Amino acid sequence: MKKIQKFALLFLSIGVVTLVSFGDDDSNDTPAKVPATNTEKITEKNFIVSDFLITIDSDTAFTFSDLEPCTKDDFIRFEKDGTVVDDQDDTKCDPADSQTESFLWSFLTNETELQLNFGMGDVVVYDILTHDLTTLKRNINEMEHFTFDGNDITVTTTTTFTAQ
Repeated sequence: MKKIQKFALLFLSIGVVTLVSFGDDDSNDTPAKVPATNTEKITEKNFIVSDFLITIDSDTAFTFSDLEPCTKDDFIRFEKDGTVVDDQDDTKCDPADSQTESFLWSFLTNETELQLNFGMGDVVVYDILTHDLTTLKRNINEMEHFTFDGNDITVTTTTTFTAQ
């Protein structure tokens, strides 16, 4: 009988050691990081313009260096509730301008486009070129119709924002 008890105790001990060694060892693992949603990538941070380019029929017409210094410190902030705040920051080009303006934003087309609704029917839709936690790069192509010469031109505006 003692041999059976020793055998049972040995078997039980091996079972306990096996369970402990093959048990859940996730306590030392770092949890998998959940990727940020597209909304989280652009909301609740201030974005300043870090690059700006307007081309007319592929010819450069206006660049970041052409911007007034008083606009280079302005920032926009996308909020989760669908509003955007456009802030003049420290230097305003016109002291009579309000410090901030608010309007609405939303994603379109599987979150590949960014719509800004300024109110009173003024809506602009941008293609999103880059969209991560620190950079938002948007682009818009507009066909301009000039009736005086019969030719159309394409105006492309590309703006890169960097999170601050």
